[in-house]
Amino acid sequence: MALYEGDHTAAELIRRALQETDAWGDHRGHSRALTLQALLLAEANRLRDAITLAEQALAAFRDHAGAAQASFRLARLYGAVGRHQDVLRTLQQSRTHHHAADIPFPTLADPELAKSLIHPVPRARRFRRHQ
Repeated sequence: MALYEGDHTAAELIRRALQETDAWGDHRGHSRALTLQALLLAEANRLRDAITLAEQALAAFRDHAGAAQASFRLARLYGAVGRHQDVLRTLQQSRTHHHAADIPFPTLADPELAKSLIHPVPRARRFRRHQ
């Protein structure tokens, strides 16, 4: 699914997914829907709102595999707004979740890895329909 600013279809699908996962008590699905919503907000350059949702998504994961991925994405969002200390703290949490889930983690030292995450969020290309 391509996410871009003003993608009302994606926003509606995410809203429905959040309602359904809430109704069924599906914490993992709910966290994934929050993560997608956070990515959509980041794409719309609403980084503070995206961070809030990414933090909620991370808090809702109850397994290390989901938390590993969510925490790394959150570190990336922190980097996009220049919150260096939060990037370092979140990378440490991410490394812990990666190891607990037996998922490989980048071998760079945290300061070097943090440096690579502190960049503006890239914008998705809009696809034009050729008629």
